Amino acid sequence: MKPFDKLVQLCSVRERSSAELAKRLTTYGYPEDEAREAIAKAQRLGIVDDARFADLFIRSRLAAGRGERSIERDLLKHGIVARDLDGWPEAYGIEDASQLEAALALLQSHPPRSKQVWNAAYRKLIGRGYQAGVASRAVRIWYETRSDGNRP
Repeated sequence: MKPFDKLVQLCSVRERSSAELAKRLTTYGYPEDEAREAIAKAQRLGIVDDARFADLFIRSRLAAGRGERSIERDLLKHGIVARDLDGWPEAYGIEDASQLEAALALLQSHPPRSKQVWNAAYRKLIGRGYQAGVASRAVRIWYETRSDGNRP
């Protein structure tokens, strides 16, 4: 199978970044120069578009309750620097107020189960990629308003 055909097969399953495709094609044993040519052809034809991939990736991560830092970290794994994207992060509604709402929603729908609930909630939010300031405010608000009766 030619590298371009393999690339089309990979892209028919889901959207992929050019860096991810380069890695996959070389893993399948295609020479790097042939992989680059296949990716360039696919980009010319609109099959591969890193901006489109990033947009879909960011929106799916936000819908899953991920924070700004987590999204940036995950995009780097796909060879994309979030700060280089047009409108990042403002175009996606990522601001402290929206991140605070998302963090609170996460804690309300999936509260931590721990004796040290404050610390567990903070770790959960940091692990999901929320900034420290947002995580602190969200945990404080959530902790003060929770209704499980386990407040000191």
